[in-house]
Amino acid sequence: MDVSADGGVVVGYSSVLDDMGELVTHAFRWTRDEGIEDLGMPEHAQYSRAIGISDDGQTVLVDALMLFMNDDGEVIATPNAAFIWRNGEGYTQIPIPPEFGSMLATAISADGTTVVGRVATPLGVTPARASVFRWRAETGVELLEVPPELNRPSGTPWGVNADGSVMVGALIGGPRWIPFIWDETHGFRTIEAVLTEGGADYSGWEITGVNAVSADGRTIVGTGFRDHPEFGLVVDGWIATISDGTACPADWDGSGTVNSSDISAFLTAWLDSVTEPNLVADFDGSGAVNSSDISAFLTAWLQAVQQGC
Repeated sequence: MDVSADGGVVVGYSSVLDDMGELVTHAFRWTRDEGIEDLGMPEHAQYSRAIGISDDGQTVLVDALMLFMNDDGEVIATPNAAFIWRNGEGYTQIPIPPEFGSMLATAISADGTTVVGRVATPLGVTPARASVFRWRAETGVELLEVPPELNRPSGTPWGVNADGSVMVGALIGGPRWIPFIWDETHGFRTIEAVLTEGGADYSGWEITGVNAVSADGRTIVGTGFRDHPEFGLVVDGWIATISDGTACPADWDGSGTVNSSDISAFLTAWLDSVTEPNLVADFDGSGAVNSSDISAFLTAWLQAVQQGC
């Protein structure tokens, strides 16, 4: 289900025989040195599944189905619960807010400090309620309400960035799921709104899902329907990088896209700076315009083309 940054630790779940000879699902953690470690189950759990891991491989996110019975042995509740398992410490449950009865965790940040997911009232409880949540050890569970103008009561996150400040997922509760991005500055925004604001051309596409977000929270990937000239409507993947609001140095012509036109524009400015002279093309900030500025610009241009800016 997940792997550490260096590939040295893998987590997931597998079937094992319990004391009664029955097959049950247990979370596991595998390392190159020790092999598979059975993480067992939290108390009162019916199964456990490891679904995420921190970059250093020491913190594991575990989803569990709990089993609560009354004094007569009748099952009275089977809510989902979320647990953090830390190497050398074992399980710690993420508290479920009292107004909800079930917690479905979906992702953990790379630094292991943040968990995101959805909480909901138990089945059969009316009125039914659900909310996106973000948990941090120092602040506890934070409920994140979807604004009314987005016309969806709740959502489910599917991915979170490295420090837990950005999450992506789907707004649910309507005729179709609406992909969203959430951050501490803007709150909930639809992916389509963000792409439109950034000037992206996604004509011919219907954005249906968002699956993951990069460590810095700026690049997101997802799926959607698009028109294909030969096959008609097809399901395809997409990737988008969101501007952080600062100018990209390699986008010399200010078009919003880094391409060969920026090289031409920079070289034109460089020649003007040499002949006039001026410091417009002093790209490396040395106080002089020379060949070092061309090298510095081309290095930044290549990096922007390959990794985004």
